[in-house]
Amino acid sequence: MSNTKDNWITQEQVDNACFNITQRGERVSTTAVHKELGERGSFSSLQKKIKIWQAQHSEIAEAAENLPLKVDVPEALQETGLNALKAFYQQARQHAQDEVEVMRESLKRTEAEIKEQIAEISAFSENQTETIENLRASLENVNSEKTALEAAQTALNADLSQCRDDLKASQHKIESMEALAREHQSHHETELERNASEKAALQAQLSTQTEKMAKLELQIQAQQTTLDTGALRLDEIKAEKAAAITAEKQALESAAALRGQNKMLLSQAKELDVKLKAERKEAAAAEKTALENAATLRGQNEVLNKDIKKLEAKIKALEKPRKATATKPRAAAQTDK
Repeated sequence: MSNTKDNWITQEQVDNACFNITQRGERVSTTAVHKELGERGSFSSLQKKIKIWQAQHSEIAEAAENLPLKVDVPEALQETGLNALKAFYQQARQHAQDEVEVMRESLKRTEAEIKEQIAEISAFSENQTETIENLRASLENVNSEKTALEAAQTALNADLSQCRDDLKASQHKIESMEALAREHQSHHETELERNASEKAALQAQLSTQTEKMAKLELQIQAQQTTLDTGALRLDEIKAEKAAAITAEKQALESAAALRGQNKMLLSQAKELDVKLKAERKEAAAAEKTALENAATLRGQNEVLNKDIKKLEAKIKALEKPRKATATKPRAAAQTDK
């Protein structure tokens, strides 16, 4: 029976089986060839024909030796490995999600802080702008007051100059009158009295002009004090304006820096999301590959179980003739007795 089966398998069939196995990326073995031929042929005959194929196609045979050997894994071990892979994948996925959640919370807090700082800087900038506008208005008012005071001082200086001129003219006239009075004193007593009256009037006028000049000088001093105060206030306003401009510039620079930092953090968050998506994609691919491998292992295990059952059936079939042969001599011996 065995020899008849062997005659069914030709060298060409074995060569084709070996080529088919290598084309699938599997290592050539007696079991693989036996399975490829529909479980026909004895292992010893197949081994001989496989050696002939290897000798005739040495390059392909050497390359096939480096291919992975298919191993049938028990179903219990397959399920254990698959469960372990799923557990590992779940843990890795949960760990990645936890890390992403922590990063998102941190980014949210940072973004809120940056927005709050930007709001504070914007409010500060608005306050500084309002302060600068107020200072500008105050500066304009001071300049207007200064212009008015300078005009008033100019008018007072003109009045003082006029008073001084009037005083000089009055003094000159008095001197002239006194000289004229001395010349005509003996002859014009009445004229002298009249001149004395005019002199008294002129002296009263001179006193009035002197008082007026004193008042004008006091007013000029007061105006000068006001001008000095205004100049000091003007300097203070200029200093406050410069400080406010500097503070506004610093606030704008800080806002620009915070905007740049917020932009960088948002970019990092986007990169992290892309990385997470890639990791999820890789994990899904790994899970899919594991499931496919598990399905392949189950199929191989089923084939192996079928092979084992067939071998067990063949062994039982071989043991039946032996038992029958062993029973016949015993029956003959009992008959002789």
